[in-house]
Amino acid sequence: MSKILAGGVVFGAQDYLEDPLPAQHLLELARSKHGFALCLCATPHRQLVIREIKGVLYLAVWPNDGHHHDPGCEFFRDIPGEAVQKKEKGVAPEKDSQTRARSALLPAARVNADGKWDVNVDLPKQRGNLSPAAAVHTVQPDLPGLISRPSRNSLSLQQFLSWMWDSTSMVRWATGWRRDWWRVCRAIRTEAEAVTLRGQNLNDLLYIPPPFRKDREAEIQAEWQAFVQPLNDSAAQGQPKRGFLLVEIKVVDRTEYGYKFQARNLARPIFIDEHLHAQITKQAPLALAHLPRLKEQKLKCSVIALIVVEATSKGNLRALDATLMLTNDYYIPVTTIYELELANTLCQADRTFTRGVGKHMGADFVLRDTLPATAMVISSLHSSDYVRQRDEVIEECQRNGCEIWHWQPSAAQPIPDIPPPSQRQLQRFNGKN
Repeated sequence: MSKILAGGVVFGAQDYLEDPLPAQHLLELARSKHGFALCLCATPHRQLVIREIKGVLYLAVWPNDGHHHDPGCEFFRDIPGEAVQKKEKGVAPEKDSQTRARSALLPAARVNADGKWDVNVDLPKQRGNLSPAAAVHTVQPDLPGLISRPSRNSLSLQQFLSWMWDSTSMVRWATGWRRDWWRVCRAIRTEAEAVTLRGQNLNDLLYIPPPFRKDREAEIQAEWQAFVQPLNDSAAQGQPKRGFLLVEIKVVDRTEYGYKFQARNLARPIFIDEHLHAQITKQAPLALAHLPRLKEQKLKCSVIALIVVEATSKGNLRALDATLMLTNDYYIPVTTIYELELANTLCQADRTFTRGVGKHMGADFVLRDTLPATAMVISSLHSSDYVRQRDEVIEECQRNGCEIWHWQPSAAQPIPDIPPPSQRQLQRFNGKN
């Protein structure tokens, strides 16, 4: 597990992620003296950004440096696919390969003069009920193991949620890690501080309800009021403002006029009209199917929602747009029931793995604790086009030096045996180099 050096003191990354407050004076010392902290997962040690959010200091990946961290480190990020291709072809990489990867979304996302991301998200242009035509114009769900491409001019809400999630470590797991909703909140907040939407800082537009703690009750209430009061005030003036909610959904209930979301750690429901509910049903049928049975599920999971809201004249919250994302119990995104089963199995075994990105694009997961890395490919459909594309993914991963683990689910074939971790990789992840 990774160690961090700040203010002349070494401490565990997992301890910092559990609670960053005890390390505040050390981060302040490091910021004032050096301008950065150090991650000790690799040699040479890697610099970490020290980012201040609402008076609290947080650590973030240094630009263009995530792929230099150890694969078992919380700050590791894969080399983006386009940067890998340039490197292999002998073309000089961009000065910031993470920037280059996300810049593949240009002009939907670009870095401004302040070094922050200006992101254009496609939001509803009108208030109130969406028209039937608008409800039809939706992003279709990805086929299992296949990849949707963003618009060049803007990101859908679904693409924006994936874009933010992918920038954190929540698409990965490693030996000895811990993760709960409190960590999810902080991870997204840290990344959101470097993102602007139409000139506004994303953190100023976003509310993520934290887990309730009695000792933080007043602080939690103050944060909620800071988010919701401007929405209420603008609605009362007839010019409603919009905000973003990132929540864990408990249930979707029927109401007299449509539906409502009930979210964890949020007392207020979010009301949804018929058209938006139809849109969500098309975009995320698997996530909706799991909601009524979350506690009874054999396969533990969570349903995440990113919701664009405004207040009504009566003070209720109304959803203008929403997208759902199914994750496993540790908030790793999945798109099929088989991915969910495999992700939970890997986490329970404390394996080091990531979603398939970069040169492993198209693989469902990639085991990082084997030598070489193992691309894990699930083929859950049988159409000729789907099989051909999955075969292409396997061939590409093999060309990139991966071993292949292939699962073709059926009632007669449970999860095949998973390759054991290599002792050399285990020693690296445990700090025994």
